[in-house]
Amino acid sequence: MFEKIVIRGFSKHRKIVIRFSTRITTLIGESFAGKTGAVRALKWVTRNKPKGESFINWSLDRCSVNLFFDNKKLTRKKNRSGSTNLYRYKGQDYTAFRNDVPQAIANDLNLSDINFQGSRESDFWFRNTAGEVSRQLNSIVNLDIIDSTLSNVTSEIKKTKMEIEISTAKIKKLKKMKKGLAYGKAADRELSVLESCGQHITQTGRKTLKMGALLDMAVIHQKGRENAVASARDATIIVSEGDLWQGFAKKRDGLKRLLKSGKRLTQILTDQPPSIEHLEKLFVQINKRNELVKKLRVMIKLVVKFKEKKCQTKKELRISKRVLERAVGETCPLCGTVTK
Repeated sequence: MFEKIVIRGFSKHRKIVIRFSTRITTLIGESFAGKTGAVRALKWVTRNKPKGESFINWSLDRCSVNLFFDNKKLTRKKNRSGSTNLYRYKGQDYTAFRNDVPQAIANDLNLSDINFQGSRESDFWFRNTAGEVSRQLNSIVNLDIIDSTLSNVTSEIKKTKMEIEISTAKIKKLKKMKKGLAYGKAADRELSVLESCGQHITQTGRKTLKMGALLDMAVIHQKGRENAVASARDATIIVSEGDLWQGFAKKRDGLKRLLKSGKRLTQILTDQPPSIEHLEKLFVQINKRNELVKKLRVMIKLVVKFKEKKCQTKKELRISKRVLERAVGETCPLCGTVTK
């Protein structure tokens, strides 16, 4: 609500203050006293009309209007040279451009040309056509928004009805097609089975290729193992022959000792022949023990060789297992058992 207006240098008014009533404010005065000028000043500050500088008091080079409303202050200034032509509102300056009022100010004022009527203009709405009155009413209460909304809703309803009819026709057509394509489900199931079989065959082929590569590697490792076994066999023969030679050497040394002892015994026999039964028994026992010692040595060597072969085989098995695990993964592709 307007509270008061302060006019300086506008039309006949060098300075005038008009306070507005909370109900009706009436301007009374003689002709050419400035009643119309006050209304024009109010229209100038709220609607940026009229244009130009003709309304500036002839004895001054500038004019200003301060309008107080809703505990706010709106200032409008302009000089005759045109260097100053602005609004000031809420501590901010706005440039007046053409006939427009800055949007922030227009939103707070909420006024239009319909709020102003000059003394020489026709009576408000009484001489207007029905269409013009309807247009102005629509602009006041926003009936045009209701009309446009109703129009949009009607068009949307028509559009929706058409879509429903089209959808119904499509549904009927699809139902007929569904009856004619009843065999499609069975064909789809068979196709799904064939696709799953094809996937299984493809996976099996990949696994077969992997197994073929693993078998090739296993054959290579088997050949290497056979070569290692042959080498071990040759080494065993060589070691056994060395053991035989060592046994023969020991026998030779034993025979030498026996010859020496025989010589001594011969001398003893020549002196006085003692009984040799005990010696024969000892000789037999010695021979038996020597044979046992030889057998034990052979067995020890065989155990040592077996341990070496066992260690070598374990190493080969660990290597083969790592290769197999890297190639196959955590489960066997043939039997499905867990390899780890």
